[in-house]
Amino acid sequence: MSVFVILAAAGAVAGLRDEILAANSATAVLEAHCPAEYGATPPFIRAEQVKGEAPPPPPAIAAALSIKTGETVRHRHVRLKCGETLYSEAHNWYVPERLTAEMNAALEGSDTPFGKVVAPLKPSRTTLAIDEKRRGKAIFTLSAVLKTADGSTIAGVTEAYRKAATTVPLMPPEISSQIGRWRNGVAPTPLWIASARKGYRQRLRLVTYGIVRTRIALSIDERDDGRITGTVVTHKSNSSGKAEERCSFRATRADLDMLETLASKARLWEIYPQFWLGDEGEDSICLDGMEVELERATPEAYRFSAANAQCTAPREYLAYARALFRVVGQTVPGWLGTD
Repeated sequence: MSVFVILAAAGAVAGLRDEILAANSATAVLEAHCPAEYGATPPFIRAEQVKGEAPPPPPAIAAALSIKTGETVRHRHVRLKCGETLYSEAHNWYVPERLTAEMNAALEGSDTPFGKVVAPLKPSRTTLAIDEKRRGKAIFTLSAVLKTADGSTIAGVTEAYRKAATTVPLMPPEISSQIGRWRNGVAPTPLWIASARKGYRQRLRLVTYGIVRTRIALSIDERDDGRITGTVVTHKSNSSGKAEERCSFRATRADLDMLETLASKARLWEIYPQFWLGDEGEDSICLDGMEVELERATPEAYRFSAANAQCTAPREYLAYARALFRVVGQTVPGWLGTD
């Protein structure tokens, strides 16, 4: 049954929390949440160092570090920013004797986040505690330790996350600069980040937008356990406002096999990113029509393909799009043509 939903801010906070808890690098998670519009080119997180007196590590972190004779503890206080937007504030306590000289120099004299500096050690991250109460501007805080493959604890950290960090660009920068602004909000879950692909064999999505005010996102998800489910999200806008209608459906293995055959005929996913220009080439102009964007996410890779249904989409591309509408039980829009 169709229902109207409102995407709550609490869901975004929980999503960020879950990503941080599951990751071995908080920096990598924050980079995936860093859109180019925030002034980071290319999107990256920088660690702005805050000078001041070094506090002692919290007891749990001190115990985990287990400092030996001849070893020391250094403190690094940073504000992690995407462009000029503050995402989190962190206190790192690390053992310099367990790092290389180059790593120690970078931690002392650069704005590179700790996780990137020590990445060659391939550390794993274990959360010690999390506080989900809002404290000041922090949406949640946590403490964690980083260990190398041999079990040596190299650092402990406390982190306080800001609301801005819940931002997730819908597309990676090589695509976001080229897609239409009317796509925004149609499919709010980005498939290109690694956490969105975890637990799935593949995820397929079709998004339409353009001169028709109704925008549609069709999604089919095949989970690791073999379950195949999907969602249809319809955005309708008129003079009285906007509404979102959502319904769920189930697909079959035969449906996915059929779509894979059609994708091969359409030469989808052969290059990345894939923008269809049509017979007139890249200098042609398409004034009207509907944009059709296709995504495929697997544990190994993310793929994207886009075309204008009236101007640039090949016949096989439209056949694949029509098949997706039929699989999810939706009426095929007339502007997608016929078989």
